Amino acid sequence: MKYLDKVMLINDNYEKIGLFSGDIGTIWLPEIRDKTFYVLFMKENTDDNFIDTSIKIQDLKLVESSKLTNEQIAKDLPSNEPWWCIVEDGFIKNLKGEKKNKIAYDYDS
Repeated sequence: MKYLDKVMLINDNYEKIGLFSGDIGTIWLPEIRDKTFYVLFMKENTDDNFIDTSIKIQDLKLVESSKLTNEQIAKDLPSNEPWWCIVEDGFIKNLKGEKKNKIAYDYDS
């Protein structure tokens, strides 16, 4: 998973803010913060017709890849530091492919 990918929420841990399992959103900030992506969900019947919030990586499933390259993602980051932006093969990785840590998908969100 990475910036501008379409993702699906895979549990109901966010129902108190109006998000439910099966809701589809788009990752709309490139960096990973505290093992979360910031995701935008288009929702009818809300005041602004969208909900944007941090979602834990293990609560998301990739639906459609954005096809962005690491170089394109880097252009939307504040500097050339090795930001942690990609979830691949169960790891959080930076744009240089360096692994930060393994994502545990089996613990409670």
